[in-house]
Amino acid sequence: MVAAYNPFEILNLPMIRRITQHGNHFIVLQRFTWSGIKEGFGFMATPYKDEKSGKVHAAQLSGNEGKLLNLSADIEKITALINDPRYSLFLCTFREESWNKKMIKLYQRNMDILH
Repeated sequence: MVAAYNPFEILNLPMIRRITQHGNHFIVLQRFTWSGIKEGFGFMATPYKDEKSGKVHAAQLSGNEGKLLNLSADIEKITALINDPRYSLFLCTFREESWNKKMIKLYQRNMDILH
């Protein structure tokens, strides 16, 4: 069996601690589709230092695509998702408008290493 390549960092409790230590108090958690992840069970978290920036991102999402969470107030919800083996949560570290170009370069570099 060949595992699907996934360049994203896994969101776990140590990662939550790390992003809060860097001053991020909010995340936008949104649905994420990727090869090898069951439809509806993948999520991407984008960290934000302030609620206003997170709200701008969340407002761009449709319906049940995602929502803004407070890392302090909503930690039980986040922990439940992290600890549930059915779900896959990842951390988005791409903020630039040209993130897709960086993603393609990262993918190509890692594919070259594998071959």
